[in-house]
Amino acid sequence: MSDQVVQPSAEVAPGLTQMQRIINVFVAPSKTFADIKAGNKSWWLPFLITVVCGAFLWSAINSQVTWKTVYENQQKLQPEFAKRMMDQMPPDQRAAADARGPKTQAITWALSPLGLLVYDLLMALILWPTINFGFGGKAKYGSILAVIMYAGLVLWPIRLLLGGIALFAGAAPDALTSAIPRPPISPHS
Repeated sequence: MSDQVVQPSAEVAPGLTQMQRIINVFVAPSKTFADIKAGNKSWWLPFLITVVCGAFLWSAINSQVTWKTVYENQQKLQPEFAKRMMDQMPPDQRAAADARGPKTQAITWALSPLGLLVYDLLMALILWPTINFGFGGKAKYGSILAVIMYAGLVLWPIRLLLGGIALFAGAAPDALTSAIPRPPISPHS
């Protein structure tokens, strides 16, 4: 017979649900990130929320502003050398570029969730060895990705929702240039 002593197992509390983690990002962030650290690495719901909020802004732009206006606003922000290059184009090439511009804007914005996902995957890939080898941590790739996705909830969905709400509320379409603010261009730089 074996002399092994059976130890009573410590009861492990179940992790938070994804919805609880999402709510806690705003009211008790340490609970969300402790739950991720405990091994609950699911990241798809924060990404889905960001995509839905982006679709809301996309539909607001599509119905309230039009992609032609977005393209024209982007053209106004171009540096002087780019404006000169566009002005020097033959008229038929310029007309073709102006016809393609709004379609390109709409497609780019529609594909932005894929770009955001790739960006987040790459960010987690860069942070993974940095945390583990650079700082001597023991983080797993999935945990890092989950932290990035949940932390992003504080920025992206709020900005996208507010942008869509502003457009549906009647904000000036000429003010819309991009979801990502650009630094002001100084003539002295």
